[in-house]
Amino acid sequence: MKQKKALLLVLILSSLWYFWSCNNDDSTDLEEELKQNITLTLTQNRINGTSADLSCQISNTSNYRFSTYGLCWNTTGNPTTDNEKTEHETTSNAGFSDQMENLIPSSSYFVKAYVKIEEVILYSDQLQIMTTNGLPVLTTTPVSDITINTATIGGEVTDNGGFSVTARGVCWSTGNNPSLADEHTSNGSGTGRFTNHLTGLSANTKYYVRSFATNSEGKVYGNELSFTTYQTNAITDYDGNYYNIITIGNQVWMAENLRVTHYPDGTPIPLETHNTLWSNLKDNNTDDAFCYYNNDTTNRHGVLYTWAAAMGDDGIGSTSNPSGVQGACPDGWHLPSEMEWIELVHFIENDGYSGQVGKALKSTTGWTDEGNGTDIYGFNALPVGRREPGTGTFNLEGDYSAWCNSRELWDTLASNHQVGSAFDGISWGYGKKSQGWSVRCVKDQ
Repeated sequence: MKQKKALLLVLILSSLWYFWSCNNDDSTDLEEELKQNITLTLTQNRINGTSADLSCQISNTSNYRFSTYGLCWNTTGNPTTDNEKTEHETTSNAGFSDQMENLIPSSSYFVKAYVKIEEVILYSDQLQIMTTNGLPVLTTTPVSDITINTATIGGEVTDNGGFSVTARGVCWSTGNNPSLADEHTSNGSGTGRFTNHLTGLSANTKYYVRSFATNSEGKVYGNELSFTTYQTNAITDYDGNYYNIITIGNQVWMAENLRVTHYPDGTPIPLETHNTLWSNLKDNNTDDAFCYYNNDTTNRHGVLYTWAAAMGDDGIGSTSNPSGVQGACPDGWHLPSEMEWIELVHFIENDGYSGQVGKALKSTTGWTDEGNGTDIYGFNALPVGRREPGTGTFNLEGDYSAWCNSRELWDTLASNHQVGSAFDGISWGYGKKSQGWSVRCVKDQ
């Protein structure tokens, strides 16, 4: 009887072992199959002091169904789902994004993505990440609306670092690295953009500005920018843009390229952003248009005009300016003639800069291939580039600048003077009237 019981027990155990062995073989076979067919690729998106956002791309999963997925991590390496983890049900077979929370600032973590198919867990390769110091992330936004004694400044907090931003603002001074010990604003709390309109600034003064933000981990400053207020004799155009002026010989010139978008009577100058539509402009006296280089409206180096827009007062008029009133220059100013440009060139040559006129007019920064100028007269010629006639494409920024004048050459061409990074002089030239030109205005006499 005892032998029969023993034999029965052996049979039962053998059966159990057989079924377990079969199931284990099935699981092993599935795991090998999945490893051969499925790839998990983990990448990091955004990391701050207390959290990390990551994405997992999954390949070749159309024949399988996930039961769970997520991220797992630790601080020692080779994490599994026995460590800290997220766990979610069902996802797109193409991949997923997930977030690690409650991390410690300035700490290293090892993380894997995982998916579970039946009883098999597949992992991505290990990725090591480092949390930030927990301080906010912010930038100082470009200074705008600069006048003789005012300016608009601001900043943007793009990440709180994992801790609530309790104070933010902008500080400024006439020296580098302004701080809260200098003049500053208070712009509340939290993330996002903020602006301030400063008043009471000194004329013709260079200021430095930085944004700042504070959270429980400390205080941080944004990037430093600088701006210079305009001189007391600066002029304005219809749009309210300010321009410093300079006297060279017997002439008074704008010290910046024109950037107005209206004629002096308030009529809008047509803005043309599309290359094809610009290329369709005719080389005549009526197809007036303007544009920003590369259509960047934040470009403060002046805009580009067709000759018809710059010239304006040809007595013919155009669709947008039918009365044929003066061109784009403000009241009391005009598009210089070719002879006025020649007068400028001769004065500078006779002032000791023969063969160096372009270098004397070019700005001290911004030109490529060591082509910067000395800007002796404050003309501040910048390498604005141009917009090509016929194609509407932008070209030569950093290398070239050309200003059209009022002289017409035949029916389709206009005269210009130009400077470049590759030479120190200034050259006379001509171009199609539908080219996008820079404009410098000279004062009426």
